[in-house]
Amino acid sequence: MAKIYQVRYTVGDKTVAHEHYTEKGAKTDAKQLSKVIGNAMLGEINQGDDGTKTLSRVWEYTGGESGKPIPREGPPTDVEVIRSVEDTKVSEEKVEKKPKAPKLTDEEKIAKKKEDAEATLSLL
Repeated sequence: MAKIYQVRYTVGDKTVAHEHYTEKGAKTDAKQLSKVIGNAMLGEINQGDDGTKTLSRVWEYTGGESGKPIPREGPPTDVEVIRSVEDTKVSEEKVEKKPKAPKLTDEEKIAKKKEDAEATLSLL
């Protein structure tokens, strides 16, 4: 069973949606849309292996603030999907980690503090 997060909002007299794979991406999208438009709804949809969709939770966003999740039952209503999950999918690039600096021994730490203190005193 896969999960899809759908952010719905109204444009004119039409309700449209963006779909996301991750809750974090959907929440960010819903916050931004609610700041611009005024309100947005975020729904958690469970997709079964047989293609059935079930709505499990809904959040309402107003002005960038999230309400409490509301448990829901049943299938979600159909809307026009503007951005599908493939469009909102973030490309997973390999992140390069910086090498860590070698740890200093106690003597090296003391020598460094001594240098810093002497440099501060020489400025006075």
